[in-house]
Amino acid sequence: MTMPPEELSKNEGVHRGARRKSYPSVVNVDQLHNNTSQEVIHITSDKLKLALMGHLDCLAKKNAWHVPLSLFASAVVVFFTSSFKDFLGVKADQLQVGFFIFAVGCFIWLIKAVYGARKSMSIEELIEIIKNK
Repeated sequence: MTMPPEELSKNEGVHRGARRKSYPSVVNVDQLHNNTSQEVIHITSDKLKLALMGHLDCLAKKNAWHVPLSLFASAVVVFFTSSFKDFLGVKADQLQVGFFIFAVGCFIWLIKAVYGARKSMSIEELIEIIKNK
């Protein structure tokens, strides 16, 4: 922080025992760069609402892989660690096939969810949609 010489003489007792550096009271500026240009986007509220709803759907797709992964992992653990027995009139082999089909279905769901998450929209793409480009 730069202080004029008058202020420095008033505050001499503030820093006891510390050496004072003398700062120039005027700074010469050789160049000034302005980086404050703005871009204004005019858009109707219904078009903005549609663009944001589409982006919200993409965000939901980005996190949709959690459920199929957890179900697939659970089905695989059950399939490999359980000894299936007859239950409520359903034979053990049929239960084992059922869990296998369930695991395959969850794996296909997981692949679709991961593929959908990779295709999700970025912020830059959302801005381009809002700009109508």
